[in-house]
This record gives sequence, structure tokens and C-alpha cells, in this order.
Amino acid sequence: MFNLRLNGVMSKLRPLAIAIFALSTLVSSAGRADAIDEAFLIANRVVNRLVGDDSITKGLMTIETKSGRVRERELLTYQLNAPQGRRSLMLFTSPANIEATSLLVHDDDDAIWLYLPALNRTRRISSSNRGGRFVQSHLYYEDLQERPPSLDAHKILRKEVIFGTETIVLESVPKIESSSTYSRRISWIHPDLDLPLQVDFYRADDSQPVKRLKVRRVEQISGYWTVTEMTITDLKSDLKTTIIAENTCYNVGLNPEVFSSISMGNADYPQGCEDGVAQ
Repeated sequence: MFNLRLNGVMSKLRPLAIAIFALSTLVSSAGRADAIDEAFLIANRVVNRLVGDDSITKGLMTIETKSGRVRERELLTYQLNAPQGRRSLMLFTSPANIEATSLLVHDDDDAIWLYLPALNRTRRISSSNRGGRFVQSHLYYEDLQERPPSLDAHKILRKEVIFGTETIVLESVPKIESSSTYSRRISWIHPDLDLPLQVDFYRADDSQPVKRLKVRRVEQISGYWTVTEMTITDLKSDLKTTIIAENTCYNVGLNPEVFSSISMGNADYPQGCEDGVAQ
């Protein structure tokens, strides 16, 4: 288990990461071009890191509110890592006022659907609404998508130690401004796990980040490094949403029909897994 709160040992950089930092110090135009290419490779490795063919996660979401209350929501997350791209479904199971609400994301065709049981209705989230808050949490709809690295211009800024780990600090700026809610993202990437340990999100005209994602805990499950606790903080209000993965299992053989927008609200979703088999 890799516990970010307790780990005080700096991770050794893999050879490729060392080469990246060596290239970034070059002052020639060729050296700068190579550094840009390496930045893209890092972003691409993050998106394509090994996460199994599919997975089921039983989790808990807690949301801090302006009134000082903390809302708790239990959920199941299903993920399918198909060759054409990732598909994921988040299904809330508790409390009663949000039970059966679900969100389906198709990264391969840039589509998001929200099912609202009170209305018995599935609606597609338009691109213009990707900056809306998901079920009153501090997550935007866009945060639940896996953004293709090709949509951004990437740049290595520096290396920096956070949580006792030496990370690669990567800046990602949308090539087309309207393609993202954010004007840029700064990510602190663990060079051995290809995993962002922290991401700062900026919006247009903001010199300071408006939101920060922090990975609090990572565990190795079935051979895959898995985020088991993270927080998303609104830096203007200092309120945050925490997501804890209580149980995750990989390669369970999920039926692709689980990820159909047509069956949202009517599908018989697995309620967990046992010994690597969906239940």
C-alpha cells in the first residue's frame, strides 16, 4: 500500500523522467521541441496507465456545504476500458433523495448523460454545461471525463516534492479555448505511477487556481495502482468534496450494456463484486 500521508521517501525517477528534465534544460530550439514532445508523452502515459479491462468500485462521497453540514452519499462506479476509449457509470445508492441517480460518460464520443429518477428522465449534458456542478458536489461534469492529451498544449514546468514524492509538474493549456471549462491545469505527476497526485485548475482571467484535486491515498489492488481517497476543494470557499473507494475489483467481466444511455434507470446493475466476479 502506498499511503501519501505517511510516505516520506522520495521516489526515484525512472530513466525516461530523468531524460525529460535533462532535455528541459537545453537552450537550443531543438532541445525545446524535444521537451514539448516529452511533455505530451507524460500526459499520454497518465491517460493510458494500466487500469484493467473493467472495474467496479463501491465508494462514499462527502460534500461540505456553506451551512456547515456534510452530506454523505454512497455510490457504485463502473468502468469499462474499451479499445476505443473509457466508459464509466456512477450510480448513487444512498440516501433516498438521490438513490438511483446516475451519470454515464462515454469518453470515446465525448458524451455525458444524467439520469434523474424523480423525473424518470435521461438527459444529455451539453458542452456548454460541462462546467456545471455534479449533484451539488465540487466536481464539474468535465472533471468526470478523461480529456484526450491531444486537445491540450503541454509543458514541463519543473520538478517538485509533494507528499514526500518528487513529481513532474506539467502545465496543460487547451488548444481551443472553448473546448474546456478551464483555461489551464497544473498537474503534479508521480513519475513511477503515471498518476497525478495534485491538480490545480484555473479559469480565464484567474491568476490563482479556483479548484484543487489532491490524491490522499493510493493502494495497489490486483496489481493496479488505485486512488482510494481524494479531495476536490473549491479554493474560493475552501469547501471540499471527498471521495473514498471502500472496495474496488478489476476485470470482473462487465456487460457492455451497463454503459448504454438507453437503459439508464432500467438496467439491472451489478451491486458489487466478489472474487473478481460482478454480483
